[in-house]
Amino acid sequence: MIIITSCSDFSEINIKAQLEYAICAKKAVGTSNWISFNLKQEAEYNDVQDPDFEISVIYNYCKKLPSYSIIFSDTSQIIKVEKNLIYMINNTNNEITIIRKDKNHETSAYQMIKNNTEGYLRFLPYYGQLLGYPNQFYNQLFKNVSDVTINKIRCKEFIGFTVMSNVFNKKTGKYDIPLQYECHTWINQTTSQVDSLIAFNCTENTFKYKITYRISDVSFEDKTKFLDSIFNFDNRQYIHYSRHTEKNMPYSMRGCVNKEINDSILDFPLVNLNNDTTSIREREGWILLNFWTLSCAPCIKHLQEMMHEKDSLGYRVLEKENIDILAIEHKSNNMELIGKMAEKTKSDDIMYSAKGIGTEISIPYLGYYYLLAPDKTIVYETGVLGDYSELLKAKEKYEKEHEIIK
Repeated sequence: MIIITSCSDFSEINIKAQLEYAICAKKAVGTSNWISFNLKQEAEYNDVQDPDFEISVIYNYCKKLPSYSIIFSDTSQIIKVEKNLIYMINNTNNEITIIRKDKNHETSAYQMIKNNTEGYLRFLPYYGQLLGYPNQFYNQLFKNVSDVTINKIRCKEFIGFTVMSNVFNKKTGKYDIPLQYECHTWINQTTSQVDSLIAFNCTENTFKYKITYRISDVSFEDKTKFLDSIFNFDNRQYIHYSRHTEKNMPYSMRGCVNKEINDSILDFPLVNLNNDTTSIREREGWILLNFWTLSCAPCIKHLQEMMHEKDSLGYRVLEKENIDILAIEHKSNNMELIGKMAEKTKSDDIMYSAKGIGTEISIPYLGYYYLLAPDKTIVYETGVLGDYSELLKAKEKYEKEHEIIK
């Protein structure tokens, strides 16, 4: 049994644990330029548990051009991150995107995507800290290390914590919701490889996270030919893929303008928590289609943020802008689990299930958003809503153009 202590207990950093963690990581890699493994994340949010994702991770420690690559288990996305370049393959949308680091702007597209990519490995600095270039998630601090035996395997258990961060609170307009994790990492003393890891949210807020990483199939095989074959964009398999850069981002990563929505989507049955059925066609006015799934951490986080947006009358920020929100679970029809999430996030009034709707409308990621005008035209789409400013600009622009046409 693991007893979780409060973050206030982290008053001293154990230098010995810090050094031992780094030494173990170097032993794990040895003299190899390569290490790869499979990582499975299981996430539990406010007592609702569902597998989050499975990825293959490949680290190349070559001093000339260190990099890491992430391949999703369904190969829908493949990402390679270098010091100054990011290569992204979206096999769902047939997109290839190459992002260059902008040395003149800290908030460049490169930095944004790199941060998002590192999010998949945010509790596992063990292998990544050896890449030799800065990474915001390689700052885990340790308070203790001890020898333990788990299932007859001798392990070192490192107990650490992430740097305190703050989540944006749309109700106050400030980053004032604290978020910090206590991490327990078990490292096999024979192989020096990570066996598993559990990260607990240890701050006093409504986000009750428990994240579990399970590592398997560690390999030191040289992956040069394998990666070269994937990222050779002259291959015939990419002949129909659209090409993008930081100046020409794909639609799956930015807002688009004025696209039609077909009848099959408008009439697709949406089931609420009372098992009543409605459809997008039956809804009037402005509509935000908020596609989410139980296995999508950012999706759950946004539902929780919207919970904090409510004013004294129970209206969310977008609802006060006359936008009706439909939070649609597009992969599951398990109304019991959906109901539990709706209860935890106080989103019963906007919660729906529409398993399979992804076959009718493009949902590039687990969480995605479409803004529909009253005439059911798609005015804006994005994978990340941010502070709503871009969405509201798109709405205002469309309304002005519509009035001119009139």
